[in-house]
Amino acid sequence: MRQLGFLAAAGIYCLDNMIGRLKQDHENAKILAKIINDMNSPHVFVKTETLDTNIVILNVKGFNFAEYCKRLGTVEEDEKKVVGALVAIRCGPWSESSARLVTHCDVSPEMAVKAAEKICFVTEGIFLNSFTKNEILHCQLDILDIFICLFSEFTKALKK
Repeated sequence: MRQLGFLAAAGIYCLDNMIGRLKQDHENAKILAKIINDMNSPHVFVKTETLDTNIVILNVKGFNFAEYCKRLGTVEEDEKKVVGALVAIRCGPWSESSARLVTHCDVSPEMAVKAAEKICFVTEGIFLNSFTKNEILHCQLDILDIFICLFSEFTKALKK
């Protein structure tokens, strides 16, 4: 119970000094959500009708969500060219298909923009890579089909 005073002191400080900041935190959350939704991805989006606070729920469909969260927290040199900064986003699965992002007094509007750009960069990279793999697989199947057809024609010719 003796630590309760520390917690109470933090609460009193917030009530005295941070109430006015909440509006900026809510605006930063809206900035984050808007840029993510402007990506128009059916796989990563924010439901803006539930965006009333500084909490953004990032909905993800179609790929390994835990790996996605891990990638958001990883910084790679190539993203600096696109995002303009090296950004690590700490988030974890909120549910099986969503993550909870929270803006707070240490997040500026510029940081919210960079975080959203990082999310877009990672999302587009994941789907670009998966499409490339699918196209390669499709091409391999086409080659296999051609081979089967040629082999079939060859065996028919041998039987004649």
